[in-house]
Amino acid sequence: MGFTEIANEIASGIREGKYPDTLPSIRALSEMFNVCPATVKRVISQLRDWDLVSGEQGRCVRVNPKAAGNPCFHKNVVVRANFSAISNNLYAMIIKELNQALDEYHVCLHLFISEDQFRECGFKPDCIVAVGIQISEEVEKYCPENKIIKLNLPENGYQGIATDNRKTGYEAIRYLAEDCGHRHIGMMTTQLNYDYGCFYLRYSGAMEYAEAHPEITLSFIELDENLDNTAAQYPAIEELMKKNPEITAIFTMCDLYAMGVYSYAKDHNLRIPEDLSVLGFGDQLFTALMNPPLSTFSESAEDIGNYLIKLVLEVLQNPNKSVQNTFVSPRMILRGSVVKYDGKEKS
Repeated sequence: MGFTEIANEIASGIREGKYPDTLPSIRALSEMFNVCPATVKRVISQLRDWDLVSGEQGRCVRVNPKAAGNPCFHKNVVVRANFSAISNNLYAMIIKELNQALDEYHVCLHLFISEDQFRECGFKPDCIVAVGIQISEEVEKYCPENKIIKLNLPENGYQGIATDNRKTGYEAIRYLAEDCGHRHIGMMTTQLNYDYGCFYLRYSGAMEYAEAHPEITLSFIELDENLDNTAAQYPAIEELMKKNPEITAIFTMCDLYAMGVYSYAKDHNLRIPEDLSVLGFGDQLFTALMNPPLSTFSESAEDIGNYLIKLVLEVLQNPNKSVQNTFVSPRMILRGSVVKYDGKEKS
């Protein structure tokens, strides 16, 4: 057995708690692994470089108490994200929670914003967390599939944690129909060509409810995914309302689209929520400042973060962990933009 294999075996023993305080003597280790004392000294030097032990050769070699019984000690977790993802407040909070939790286990967290960093990093990741992006074959070379966790973009073959967007779409239409009495509901969506995308899943959940309740009419319009401002969205909203003047409530699927609906309502003398109820998604900072404040769904960074921390630790400790997906339900925040429909004509 070579010195590297011996070092790895002892290192595993330290992390598993086999050596809670000190290592056996050099003589004992020599006999245990059937090698000369010089090889054992070389092994101890390697363990010291890995921060697993301390102490002088020939004397008591103490185990680092942070490493003893800690299977995650100094393992490497890479968060692979782009600038768009890390500038998102939800993802930023989740990554912060993950960093704080892993620090307690003395796990090294690295943030990569390009695939080139995998080739340059000089270590093999023990786990990769992909934040809102697809994983390329290039990245898979550096980490087995069962050690890759996809955040908010679930896909077969990978571990995943995501907002339950399908349930959200279903619950949005159910609430507007059953709790508020709306019978003709509008819906604004985008990116329906992405089968695993959040908008497609919200749309699917909404359509699932509508198909099971034929008394509810659900009309929708698909916006160009590049329409990122109110002025650009306006013609689409106008088209939806012109074709379906009976609409009394709209689920916008994201808060930004709700701003376009507010603008349209103002120009057409529609009162929110008396003439038109509006329900968004995302709980962006500006929603509480809208007039009236927007009712919306809020993704819980704390809940998602807790699930992510648990899954990362499981992946680090169990190399043969089976693939699983976890879905987290967002909370509905009711403000002033939704009201029970009284059945009267719009003013």
